[in-house]
Amino acid sequence: MSVGVLAARLLWFVPALALLGCASSPQGDAGQSPRARSLVDNAPTSAGGEPANAPKRPNAPPAYTPVFEVKQVARAKLLNDEEYNKLRDDLVAARESAIAHVKATTAAQEETTKHKTVAAHAPATGEQLTATASN
Repeated sequence: MSVGVLAARLLWFVPALALLGCASSPQGDAGQSPRARSLVDNAPTSAGGEPANAPKRPNAPPAYTPVFEVKQVARAKLLNDEEYNKLRDDLVAARESAIAHVKATTAAQEETTKHKTVAAHAPATGEQLTATASN
């Protein structure tokens, strides 16, 4: 192999090795790694470290929300035969009451409409109907 081919392979191998090193971190987050913590905590302020009046880092890592826990759902209580029959009777009574109300309202509207129609065709007050005889 020539030196150019080796250099090209080395040029691809070094970044791949660096990425592999980042991906193999056991804790996943560099901020939680003890090594990363010590580097950041000991960096001088002029080099981008934390200022002197910054609060101390907690010893325990923050707790994560339990996203994979399954919550128990409260199941609805089933009705026994007596409760079911009472509920059915109440619903039937409510339906019949609503139907009776609609029928009464419709009958009242028809009466009102009938009176308005008769009043529209009736002669005005004081007028008399006259009959004309035709031969």
